[in-house]
Amino acid sequence: MGLAAIVALLLIEGLSSKLLDRIFDEQALLLEQQSEKLISELMDEQARSIDGQFSAAGRFLLAVAKSTEALYAATAMGEIDQELIPTERQENSLLGNRGTGPLAIAFWGASELTDRAEKDLAVISKLNHLLPEIRKSNSNFNAAWMITASGLAAYTPNINVAAMLPPPGEFDLRNFEDDPPFSLSGPKWNPTRQYVFSDPYMDAAGNGLTLSIVAPIYSPTGDHAASIGIDVTLSTIRNEIVRY
Repeated sequence: MGLAAIVALLLIEGLSSKLLDRIFDEQALLLEQQSEKLISELMDEQARSIDGQFSAAGRFLLAVAKSTEALYAATAMGEIDQELIPTERQENSLLGNRGTGPLAIAFWGASELTDRAEKDLAVISKLNHLLPEIRKSNSNFNAAWMITASGLAAYTPNINVAAMLPPPGEFDLRNFEDDPPFSLSGPKWNPTRQYVFSDPYMDAAGNGLTLSIVAPIYSPTGDHAASIGIDVTLSTIRNEIVRY
């Protein structure tokens, strides 16, 4: 083989190698773009699924809220589940229950339990097993709760929420600046009395950044008596979206 032929062959092989490298690079880029598109579509689908789940939960909460309004309208107060009565004074001055049932109770509305708070407890007694079932209905739900205008909170899972909250005067679950969900569902931000979604906020129970689904409960006189809600942490939402 002559020198010219050898040079020509080397040039052809070199061009072929460069051509193959370019083809491989183009194919790799195409596969990367297709993968990113597929991942994006799957994540969008997961996000739509989560949005549907949360909207369904909101509608259910609203139905529970309407049923709870009927309990407030009842003339007889009804019995209070003894496990729910907050008799334990915490170091932060809040009162908490010591029951081993499904609900933790915290009271900070006054130094001692008020008549209005007792009425709230009688209503919550009717929801003693419903709130845990709401939380368990979806693995993404971290907590279910009810907060009343009297300064009383029922929370599931049953953790010592009364001991976890800051002292009265420093923190109030009814104040928007301290904890948004109760206020968001009230007449100022929710005049149509529908269920609402909160923006992410730092959870007072120590669960980190949280989003809440909340529905208002009104008394027979038209006052915002309570709010019922579900908490979902942002980490739970993120993990659910990227799970495909």
